[in-house]
Amino acid sequence: MIDTFKKDYNSIINSYSDIIPSTQFEDKEFEYTLAFLINNGLTKYNSVDEYRPFDQITRQEAAKFFTQFAINVLWKKIDNTVVCDFSDLDNIDPSLEWYIIKSCQLWIFKWTNGKFKPNDVMKKSEAIAVLIRIMVWTLDESWEIWFENYFNKAIELWFIKDKDSITWENIKPMDIDRDLTRYEAWILIYRANQK
Repeated sequence: MIDTFKKDYNSIINSYSDIIPSTQFEDKEFEYTLAFLINNGLTKYNSVDEYRPFDQITRQEAAKFFTQFAINVLWKKIDNTVVCDFSDLDNIDPSLEWYIIKSCQLWIFKWTNGKFKPNDVMKKSEAIAVLIRIMVWTLDESWEIWFENYFNKAIELWFIKDKDSITWENIKPMDIDRDLTRYEAWILIYRANQK
């Protein structure tokens, strides 16, 4: 286990030396996150600014991010017996359809009435729920604020922290029902991988 950790740590450090820092902001955690992504084949970008960290991310793009993390890093198994027949995949990026289907077969993305809503902007609450489903399992969603259990679990696991980085502000449950950025998606994944 220690040898595996050393190998992973060393490859992240080696990848880190190839990272081109942002001209817009300084965030060492995100630079290490980008090195982690490169090391695990999860991105082709080595420049923080090319990665477009503050662009919002759609559900179809997020399906790719989280599915790649689940399969390539955590070695999660796909349940090919699950039928994922969505009625709203006509106007998607064709290269993302496989990830949408696999995110369903991994039981990490939810859908409503046969609709995946691929072009909707992903919410922070959804991203945290997806990540907890990958790392733990589906939690009780019957609360008045459906994502409150996921929010509490994310704090317990240190995926999010009080007064967190650039866009999390002073964390309260309702703060996480806002649009998600690429920066936030990968910071969550990087932190989850540290657990």
